[in-house]
This record gives sequence, C-alpha cells and structure tokens, in this order.
Amino acid sequence: MFERLGFLIHPAKSKLIPSRIIDYLGFTIDSTNMLVTLPRGKRLELMEACSNLVDEQQSSIRRVASVIGKLVAAFSGVQFGPLHYQNLQCAKEQALKTHAGHFDRLMRLPVEAITELQWWITNVSRCSSKILVNQPSVVLQTDVSALGWGVTDTNSSCGGRWNVHEALILQVHGINYLELLGAVYGLKAYCSTMHDLHVQLQFDNTTAVAYVNHMGGIKSVSCDKLVNLIWHWCIARNIWISAIYLPGRYNMVADTRSRKFNDTEWMLNPRIFLNVIAWYGLPDIDLFASRLNHQLPKYVSWEPDPGAVAVDAFSLHWGGMFFYAFPPFCLISRCLIKIEQDSASGILVVPDWPTQPWFPLILRLIT
Repeated sequence: MFERLGFLIHPAKSKLIPSRIIDYLGFTIDSTNMLVTLPRGKRLELMEACSNLVDEQQSSIRRVASVIGKLVAAFSGVQFGPLHYQNLQCAKEQALKTHAGHFDRLMRLPVEAITELQWWITNVSRCSSKILVNQPSVVLQTDVSALGWGVTDTNSSCGGRWNVHEALILQVHGINYLELLGAVYGLKAYCSTMHDLHVQLQFDNTTAVAYVNHMGGIKSVSCDKLVNLIWHWCIARNIWISAIYLPGRYNMVADTRSRKFNDTEWMLNPRIFLNVIAWYGLPDIDLFASRLNHQLPKYVSWEPDPGAVAVDAFSLHWGGMFFYAFPPFCLISRCLIKIEQDSASGILVVPDWPTQPWFPLILRLIT
C-alpha cells in the first residue's frame, strides 16, 4: 500500500512487527515508559572513548574534539549530559587558541575535564532521557537590579538586598550572573521542601534563559558553574526546571521587590550577641531573622527566604528547642503568650520598658 502511494520502503531498516521498544536514529525509544536511551553498543563505545582519553597523558585536540562530538550526539539519550562536558569544551577551545587553530597539536586535560569524563564512564550505562515532561507545577518570576533581587510566584513574593560580597559580583561577573543568582534564591525560598515536580523560571534576561535550558554554556565560566549548581540542587530533589523569557513590562512585581525593600529589619550587635550566648549558651535557632541579619545558621524568616528553615515563627512549636528571639516590639506580647503556651525556653531580647502592659508577664517568665 505504501509503495502504491509513492513511498520508497527500505525493508532492512523497517520494523514490520509492532513494538513498544524500537531502535531509531541511534537511540532506543521506549513508548511504554516514554524514555530514550542509548543502545548497548553505543554506550560501550562512548565509555571506551572516554576511558582512553582519561588514561592518556596528552591527546591531540582533534581527538578531544572527536570525543566531545560523541558526547553531544548522545545528549538525546542522556538527560543531564550537557551538565558534564562544558569544562572539556572550554579546555579544547583554549587549546585551539593557544595553538592557533591547529587540531593536531597536543593538549593536557584539566582536572575538571577529567572529572566530567569519569562521570560519563560511571553513569552512561544507566542514563536515559524523558520523552515528555509534565506541565510546570510552580512558576517563579525573577528579577534583579544593582540593589537586590526579587521573586514572585502565583500567591506571594519575596526579595532583598545584596550583601556586600554579592554587590561586588555585579562589577566582576556582570548582570547575567546576578540574574541566575536571583533564580537560586527563588528556588531555595519556594522549593526547598518540594520534590518530584516541574518548576518554570521566567526571566526578562535571554542569556539566563539560554543558560538554564542548555544546562550551561562556555561564554561565561562563572555563569556555567552557577547553572551547574542550580541543576544539581534540583536533581537532588527530582525537580525539573525550564526557563522562558518574560518581557520586563510583565514582570513588575519581581522588579519592584528587587528595588524596594523593607527597611525595618534590625539585629543585635554581633559583639553583644556573642557575649549573650557566652553567658546563656548557644541557641538552636533564630526565630526572627532574614538572609542578611541572622545570628545563627538555622533561622526563621517572616516571608519566603532562600536560607530560612521555615517561614513565620508563630506557625512553629517553640517547645523542645532553645530559641533566640529579637522580635519587632509590636510582637513582644505574642511572643510571651507563645512561650507560655508551648512551655518554651530560650533567649528573648526586649527593651527595658516598665510602662508596657507585657512587662509584668516578662518579669514572671524570666528564669
């Protein structure tokens, strides 16, 4: 029938018996599990090529380029393959510049490139790639400015200033790096406790979109390393991320959060804090803090925060922990009631303010 319709049939390349697993264009396609894998022969060939390159003290640039070509050709069956070849590619590009484009000159592989090859040797036999990815369960819009970062999801938003070190990054690495750093904080603020989902990141920066979707790049080493960290953070939680471009005029909430900040934050002078804990002991958690002013590694923030272990201290049970709290003065009464309700103990910093209605209660609770 197909021949009568004008198609040219190649019997040797045709599979005439219906099957849910088929080899096609160098890959094995499984339509039951919706996976693409490398055939066994191709896996062994790739492992051998990587092993030979690792064992050699020096290799020609041409040989390295050949192995890179094999790795890139395998990406369709190795889902996270693009995360493990950028250093090898950069080393090859640098060697070509050094030797004026002569592919037959010898080059040494840096440690990072050897580590990538060893990843392929160890993992290529069990790698696969999904044919379909579920629709995004979480959508995060991110934006950054020279002052800070901002992120919003469908229900809330968060943001903050850069610290001193991060403010210098703009001068060293540029705005593209900060865009990706804003995505890091957004993921940590909203997805730290999530697993097994698809998160869509929306940037108003096309470079950030490309780096996330391509799992890195060779134009900026710093951006590539940061994207590598983002992907490995997500892989550990079985989170798939994708990125799309969102014009700035549609990203106003995140843009505002990256430029306008809550200026009512404060913290106890760190020197005084050290004197306090030297006297009373080291607390387990800082109940009222943020990324920029927490005194302890574990802290609770008042809105989504990339480093916080929880949001809203009053949603937690304070009993069973030795807390540290320096709350806004308007929350002191709520804190004292919470301490009584949860039979909690810790360090509470409040002003010596005898005229306040909560003052007799705090005198009764002091131990």
